[in-house]
Amino acid sequence: MKALISAVLLLFTSFTWAINSNFLFLQQSSTGELIKNKDHSYSLTLRDAPTYISYFTDKPKKQAGILPLSQFIELLTGKNIRNHFSTIPPNATIVMISNSGQSQNFIALLSKPHYVENATITYQLKIMSKDPILTGNMKYINMFIDDVHWQPNRITN
Repeated sequence: MKALISAVLLLFTSFTWAINSNFLFLQQSSTGELIKNKDHSYSLTLRDAPTYISYFTDKPKKQAGILPLSQFIELLTGKNIRNHFSTIPPNATIVMISNSGQSQNFIALLSKPHYVENATITYQLKIMSKDPILTGNMKYINMFIDDVHWQPNRITN
């Protein structure tokens, strides 16, 4: 009996994982600006951001693709998904180079995405590191966003 219950639970769990996966996203920008806000959060503005964002997942169902940036923002702000920005901000690893040539990387919680159709997007960041953070104009910005629960067929072009 225990074996039957275990098999049913395993089958149900596998089916649920196959339907809903946690996706990782890669967003890049050639230029941007990082500023410190009065409330000690930061704002990261990406300028000339590509109009598409890359995504992938590794388990249980391996998938990869690209998604229009405007739909990515809808995905993150939509109330009909489990991990949307207003309840569970995703983590992001952010790597960038200051205009003076100094590289920096840090982990942050992303919130309040704001997309303007001219390929500019701003996120509010809660930086998890206690290390000093360089602010100002940046270049070669790469952002890896994790643990966004998504069903790819739910967003259409």
